[in-house]
Amino acid sequence: MNPYQKDILIYLKSLKSRINGLGSLKKLVGEKGIQHLTQNQWHVLDQQFLIARRKFLSVVSQILQVAKTKDYSQEERRKMYHRLGNIEMELAKTYGFFDTYLDILSQRTTTELGSILSGIDVIAESAIRVDIPRLKKIVRPLVYCDRGFGASILREGVPFPDGSQNPMPLIQIPYSRITVKYLLTSVIHEAGHQTLTRLGMKNKMAQEFYNAIKKRSGSERLARLYANWSTEICPDYWSWCLTGYAQTAGLKEVLTLPPSRVLKLGNLDPHPPPYLRTLLSLSWTESAFGKKAIFERWRKEWLNTYLIQSVEESKKELFEEAIRFFPIINDLLFNKKWKGLGNKSFTEIFPLDQVSLSNLKRIGNLIKNSKINNKKLNPTQVIAAHRYLIDHDEVNHDHINQIITSWIKSLNRKSNKTYKSWQQQKEQVALKNHRQKELFLPVVRPHKATMAVDRAVNLIN
Repeated sequence: MNPYQKDILIYLKSLKSRINGLGSLKKLVGEKGIQHLTQNQWHVLDQQFLIARRKFLSVVSQILQVAKTKDYSQEERRKMYHRLGNIEMELAKTYGFFDTYLDILSQRTTTELGSILSGIDVIAESAIRVDIPRLKKIVRPLVYCDRGFGASILREGVPFPDGSQNPMPLIQIPYSRITVKYLLTSVIHEAGHQTLTRLGMKNKMAQEFYNAIKKRSGSERLARLYANWSTEICPDYWSWCLTGYAQTAGLKEVLTLPPSRVLKLGNLDPHPPPYLRTLLSLSWTESAFGKKAIFERWRKEWLNTYLIQSVEESKKELFEEAIRFFPIINDLLFNKKWKGLGNKSFTEIFPLDQVSLSNLKRIGNLIKNSKINNKKLNPTQVIAAHRYLIDHDEVNHDHINQIITSWIKSLNRKSNKTYKSWQQQKEQVALKNHRQKELFLPVVRPHKATMAVDRAVNLIN
């Protein structure tokens, strides 16, 4: 073996080891990280990394096999290294996908934060798994903490830099937002982005917003703005349907910012100005639950805190026109039947009595008396009832927050079974088969998905 051949083999073996590293995610995060995901979540991740490994190894293994026996010429070595250089670039992109999940799952290895995030996964899932067939197959979202001001989502199916599709919704939220549990309405908002995309409603709703404004002689600029804003208004409304007035309260709290931010208007920003966004949400609450004293107080305080008289006249006029069209937008949201919802309205999918003040009061009493763990309650309603307690009852905030935190930690334990490794499954099947043979019972075969993954991994290794 000449020195050039030896250099090639050393490099190829190094590259192969790095490619095989794509299969080490579960080993790196350990049992603590593994147990916080469902078997279905792990399955889609395993499949994604398996496909990537097979793609790279099929090329590298061919080159490696030839390199063991062939003495390459200078020209052949040049072409080979160029080809391997392209693989290096593609592998680096794939590791971007790998590193994203490694960072996210590493947070699950901490006992306290991991348990809370797993519970919030269940809350996000409950905001997606409503009674619409097309939403039943979405993999449970994965929630993680990151820097930033507010929550955001990387939706299922959105491509990573390597071209591979994100296999499950990734919802990012700053840690400061999860220390106060009633602010988890922002996670439900992000779940709304995923559902409306899956239902194919985003473009349709934008068009309906535009048409409704134009039909009633609204300005072209306002019609275009509302069409653009619909991409955030509609997830806001999804969250409101699931949490009622708690969405309004959380939005108002999160958007209490300096006037320069609250009154900012950008033609291309999909977010409505916080000034309008809060008032629109408040209009939903007042429309559904009446002009209660608390809502009147919030409206008055918001208008007195952020004075539109302080902005230039053209912006002031546009804000006033936007507010005049609230009833038109609300008619679309409350009453229109949407094809994506099975020709039903939002209020038919989400009965408003579920988030009525009286129902939130009832659930709030369960929270106050630490009786929610054994109740079959929709997690989004519990978040809303938490807010109701804070606003309407003389309670110790820290104590209630502690009760809700314990409840959130319990959610993942009570939901779908968490991940068990393929090896554990095989051992369980083998033990069961052994016992059945002793009893002369039919033998149970391993699950097809398990067998397929095992065969592929064996081929790679």
